[in-house]
Amino acid sequence: MQLPQIVSSRKYDSLVEDILGNRDTSVSGSIYYYSERGDRLIDLSSFSNKLWQKLHSGFPQMDSFTNVAELSEARETIQQLLKWGWKYNRNLEEQAAQLHMLAGWSQIVEVSACRRISSLDNRSEILYRLLDASLSASASPDCSLKMAFVLTQVALTCIAKLRDDRFSFQGALSSDTVTCLDVMMVKHLSTGACNSVLFKLVMAILRHESSESLRRRQYALLLSYFQYCQHMIALDVPTSVV
Repeated sequence: MQLPQIVSSRKYDSLVEDILGNRDTSVSGSIYYYSERGDRLIDLSSFSNKLWQKLHSGFPQMDSFTNVAELSEARETIQQLLKWGWKYNRNLEEQAAQLHMLAGWSQIVEVSACRRISSLDNRSEILYRLLDASLSASASPDCSLKMAFVLTQVALTCIAKLRDDRFSFQGALSSDTVTCLDVMMVKHLSTGACNSVLFKLVMAILRHESSESLRRRQYALLLSYFQYCQHMIALDVPTSVV
């Protein structure tokens, strides 16, 4: 957690780190609690009381208030810390709400891509837009690891659907039942669009925060991308490599 500058530049940093370091809500003296949604938040009242207790209990570097100025400094620091704690709680709750909304949206995309979108005449364009937006968002510096995981799963669904449509269309070309509408509905992405997807996928893979499960999905996405873009690969590249 990034503490306010007033703490990092003064003598209270070790005191605050000691209080905030006790993250287990079941341990006596912890200032954290779990909300109804399961978010671990800071109890501002307990935080304030704990700060004053530490300041008045002979904590190292702060064993007494020798003058009014020092007491005023302590009050100002605690006030700044409480403001920071309030912002921390608000940001955490906002992120949790965004993740909850994103998870619901991803389920809608999953169902639509598998069942509903097949009847649309511009499904390739829709899937590309979803894929492009998901990759852009997952590569953003302010995208959390959990949100990146959900977005990557959406992108994986989109590229897999594009790939499956492409392969099924190639198989249908030999059939006498293929129509002009079939050709229009399975329009391949342009070279520029494919290059854009690859660039954003690489940026997402290189994001500063990652995990093993996220990497697995990103590499699965990269594999599906190469399978979809086989027509763009040089002819001298062995099929086994692709």
